[in-house]
Order: sequence, then structure tokens, then C-alpha cells
Amino acid sequence: MGKGGKSSSKNTTNNKNVSGSSAIDGDNLGVVLSGVSDSRITMTDYGAIQSAAGIAKNAIAGNNAAIKDATSLGRDALKENSNVSKSAMDNMRSNSKDSISAVSAIAAQSGANTRAALMMAEHTASRRQTGSSAEMSKVAIAVVAAVGIGLTAMAVSR
Repeated sequence: MGKGGKSSSKNTTNNKNVSGSSAIDGDNLGVVLSGVSDSRITMTDYGAIQSAAGIAKNAIAGNNAAIKDATSLGRDALKENSNVSKSAMDNMRSNSKDSISAVSAIAAQSGANTRAALMMAEHTASRRQTGSSAEMSKVAIAVVAAVGIGLTAMAVSR
């Protein structure tokens, strides 16, 4: 018997369909490319992303400056408020001292007036009981005058 021979086969099929038409239905916002096989497509934003990044960077820097200014303003406001509060407390302390001093002076004067009134009342009471020397002189003159008139009347009537 004999030997058979050796055989091989190879089959390659390449299909390339190219159509230059597109069928789009409805509202399609965008880019439709058709019939561009083996083409190189380059898209650009014309620097929009880089500009947007610059705007964002400037906005962040502006916000940082605003925050620093606000913090400084707040710190200054608190410092000034502290100064005003301290000044107000010092004024109240001074006013309280002056008020206490005035009340003390009024109390001392009232005490002196009360003592003087009591002394006057005491002198008046002692004059009522014994009379003063001026009053006694008046009484003595009146008695002498009455005696003199009485003696004169007696002498005239004899």
C-alpha cells in the first residue's frame, strides 16, 4: 500500500464596507462622521480647558484674599469691641465711685444738719423752762415799769 501525499489549505477573507451615508433620526446634538475610514481626526478645544483652569485658579486666589480680609476685619472688630467694653466698664466704675462719694457727702451733711437741729431743739426747750437772759431782761424791765407805775399811781392818789 502506498502512502498518501500531504496537503494544506489557507483561506483569508477581508471585507471592508465603506458607506458615505448616515441615517440619524431625531435631535442629535453632536458630530456625526461618515465615510472617513483610515482618516486621522484631531479635535481641539482651542484652549478652553486651559483658560477655565486659569479662571478657576484666579477665583480661588480671590476667595483666599476675601477670606483673609474677612478674618482681619473680624479680628479688628473684636479687638475694638474689647476696647469699647473696657472703656465702658472703666466709665461705670468711675461713675459708681463718684456716686458713692456723693451719697457719702449727702449722708454726712444730713447727719450734721440733724445734729444742728437737735441742738436748736435742745436750746429752745431749755429757754422755755428757764428763759434766756435777753428774755429775763425784758421781764425785769416790765416788772420795774409796772412797779414804778404802781408806785407813781399810789403817790399821786395820796
